[in-house]
Amino acid sequence: DLIARERLALWRDKTLRFTQLLQIHTPVDTYHLFALGDEFAGHGKMFTTQPFNLNSTILFQVIGFVDDMSHVLVDYLQRYQKIVVYKVHGNHGRIGYKRDDLPQWDNMELLAWMMVRDRISAVKEAKDRVEFHITVSPFALAEIMGKTFLGAHGETVKPFAPYAASGVYNAKLRTNALLGEVINYWVLAHHHVPYDMTRELEGEIIGNGSISGPGDLAVNRMREANLPSQKLFFVHPKYGITHPHTIQLAGVDEIRNVHVIGRTDGVNPTEI
Repeated sequence: DLIARERLALWRDKTLRFTQLLQIHTPVDTYHLFALGDEFAGHGKMFTTQPFNLNSTILFQVIGFVDDMSHVLVDYLQRYQKIVVYKVHGNHGRIGYKRDDLPQWDNMELLAWMMVRDRISAVKEAKDRVEFHITVSPFALAEIMGKTFLGAHGETVKPFAPYAASGVYNAKLRTNALLGEVINYWVLAHHHVPYDMTRELEGEIIGNGSISGPGDLAVNRMREANLPSQKLFFVHPKYGITHPHTIQLAGVDEIRNVHVIGRTDGVNPTEI
């Protein structure tokens, strides 16, 4: 919808601005984009009330995302010589109604990013400068500047119960052993809450924020909210992540809209 498109444009502009400021002292020629899922809302069947929060069908969501993201990547080439995209699927793009109805990779997000890839390949100045890694795997393992990054959506882990069987810290150590790799940075999405956890030498867990910000689940059931945001950082071959930056996509006044009867004027959209 309009808000999502405005925030996508703001993310693009702030990313370019942040990079421009730091490129004065530190050359940065490659942009690594971890696309960790939930790029659109979904088909409306994930939970009972989801259809009431949608203003377009899944097909129009996909078409709009493909068009917008294709333009964003071309715009990024104003500042970067090369872009590398690592795409893993989230839960909102799945075709099945429930998590185990169909294979997890039967997912509209993968189709959308393949369409973005095809569009970029048709742009003369971009086709040889944008590299796509779109996987049916639940995670993507990459080496960037000598550091290992594992990108995953994150719906199978619980960041705030680190030592539980599905706790993110426990899961990371088990994944180290499973892959036979020391994962320097495990980057996750899904939870809509940004977080960082460092409990190893050369090992860190990074949870990204979300573009959408707080929804009905967060406000009405969990009684918590955070500003829409995305993470951006540089990678140094010796020191790893440097210059971490949080791109804020909305202010408090844009998110908090509280109507107090007898105090605020105007019509309260929640009243009937």
